[in-house]
Amino acid sequence: MSLPPVKTALAAMTLLALPTLAVAEPLELKRVALSTGGLGYFEYETEVTGNATVDLSVPLHQVDDVLKSLVVYDDQGRIGTVSLPGRQPLAEVFKGLPFDAAALQSPAALLRSLSGSEIRVSGLQETEGRILSVVEELTEDDKGRVTSRTRVTLMGDSGLSQFVLEDAQDIAFVDSALQASVGEALAAMAKHGERDKRILTLTAPGEGARKLRVAYVVAVPLWKTSYRLTLPEAAGSGTAGLQGWAVLENQSGEDWEGIELSLVSGNPVAFRQSLYESYYLDRPEIPVQVVDRILPPVDQIGLAKAGGYARADAMESDAVVTGLLQAAPAPQASTPASAAVLEAAAQEGVSQAIYRFPTPVTVEDGHSLLVPFLDRQLPVERLSFFQPNVSGNHPLASLKLENDGDISFPPGLVTLYERGQDGRVSYLGDAQIALLPPGENRLISFALDAKVDVDLSNDQQQTITGVTLRDGTLTIERKDQWSRIYKVKGAPDAPREILLQEPLRRSWSLLKPSDGIEETASGYRYSLSLKAGETAEVTFLFERPQGERILLDDLDPKSLAYLIDARFMPEELKPKLSELMSLKATVAKAERALSTLQQEERSIVEDQARIRENLAAVPSDSDLGRRYLRQLSDQEDRLESLRTAEKDGLTKVSDARQALRNFIADLSK
Repeated sequence: MSLPPVKTALAAMTLLALPTLAVAEPLELKRVALSTGGLGYFEYETEVTGNATVDLSVPLHQVDDVLKSLVVYDDQGRIGTVSLPGRQPLAEVFKGLPFDAAALQSPAALLRSLSGSEIRVSGLQETEGRILSVVEELTEDDKGRVTSRTRVTLMGDSGLSQFVLEDAQDIAFVDSALQASVGEALAAMAKHGERDKRILTLTAPGEGARKLRVAYVVAVPLWKTSYRLTLPEAAGSGTAGLQGWAVLENQSGEDWEGIELSLVSGNPVAFRQSLYESYYLDRPEIPVQVVDRILPPVDQIGLAKAGGYARADAMESDAVVTGLLQAAPAPQASTPASAAVLEAAAQEGVSQAIYRFPTPVTVEDGHSLLVPFLDRQLPVERLSFFQPNVSGNHPLASLKLENDGDISFPPGLVTLYERGQDGRVSYLGDAQIALLPPGENRLISFALDAKVDVDLSNDQQQTITGVTLRDGTLTIERKDQWSRIYKVKGAPDAPREILLQEPLRRSWSLLKPSDGIEETASGYRYSLSLKAGETAEVTFLFERPQGERILLDDLDPKSLAYLIDARFMPEELKPKLSELMSLKATVAKAERALSTLQQEERSIVEDQARIRENLAAVPSDSDLGRRYLRQLSDQEDRLESLRTAEKDGLTKVSDARQALRNFIADLSK
């Protein structure tokens, strides 16, 4: 939202000494613009003459936003400074004091934190001295009730004395400065926590009588939209009366009396920043270094040259401060109100729509207001809108609204009525409407149309479209088809315009219906007209190409047998696959034979290890020892034979694999 151009703004604050300033008339709230972004633009006016000062009262919780967005319009003058009472962090209040904020939670805590301070006590017991200790103690009366008391011990000129804090009537610090510090700290805490107002004082130097306008943007409650749509009794297309009403609240802290009100529908970027708090940057502490003193010479290069610095009072600023909400210009002659609803003047912006009310508005602080901002006829079309998994087997009674104007409609709830031929009005239901820009349409659903039935069924098919063999890879191209069939039975007593919405299917292409399809972000829409009692069937057919790539090396005998017998496999490829299957079988047979030899060799080697362990445990010239030696000799003969056979087996496996690779390579030529 933009503001009208201005010649002067807060950026023009100057250090120039100002002449004597006269206090202007109080600022009067003239214009308020409320945004659906939770912001409010407030514009005040006053008449000033010559050099003047203007006071602006702002609620404490709005000061940060005001400091961020304050803008001043003065076409014949300029802005000097804006001042207001500071608000330092609470911790700053206690800097330099011998106690902190926690000490002010109770008298005992305060006295305990000021141990050593001199106090004077009066009441049942009068005494004076420096605080030595503050101790909590429990006492029990005759009935067994336990009471907590605080005993304070003082050191005076005559020695120690004690008193019970709860029995003392008056306690004062002898040091008047300390007494004043405690009072000032308490006042500061109260001031820090109170939610009162702050007075901003603006200086406005200038000449002659002129109008001064001050505006800012602060957080406000959202204004809400609700619509009333009244339909004619006749079905089908036509027009309907749409009224837009705004629910707004005045939580600004002051009454709005006869203000010019604007409502803004948009979502501006908005920030918050604590500009009214005092912040201090931490600095690293550097230890003091003690070194020998030196006397460096004076550097004659780099001294400031005459005229090298610009004077603050000689600077001109052409900065323009732009607000978040557009302010209305000074109102012309007011349009007299009539008994009919007065439609707000609307303006479509780049990122928002603005509605300005033609008559002044009054709202007391803390009150809400319901005001109409839209009253017009819209093109509408009655439909029965069906979406799978939304309303069972029945569509929803719906309307297609078209915005044939030049202003956007904010989102909101819609209450629907129907006016009969006799003038009687009946309630139809509620609906929700999204943002409706000019030239677009929206569907809103408000009730279940139980007179229309929709039955659904699904079907799925897969078709092989091609098989190719290249580079050792078998590629199978197929086409997947998925369809949903809508069987629609119209209402028995009246015609219907039926709108079917089939959800989008990612990576699928829609083949049917081929005509009359409207694609949205969420699905495909298809319309059909049914007479009373008529039925129709609509099929949404989707298709998706799929490809499967199979490495010939990875095919096992079972898969090869399936492919050889498959009807989709071209006849010229089946002999090649059969030969491939035979070669793979040869490889498998050679590998099994080699594996058998290797397994036997491993078994003999393991058995030899066992025999050698047994041989070491018996005399070699014993019968058992000689038996073990014969077994080892026989096994060595067998191992020699196995190793010869294994070499031959490795050759057969290598030859079989090479034959398979050569065959696969020849298939790709």
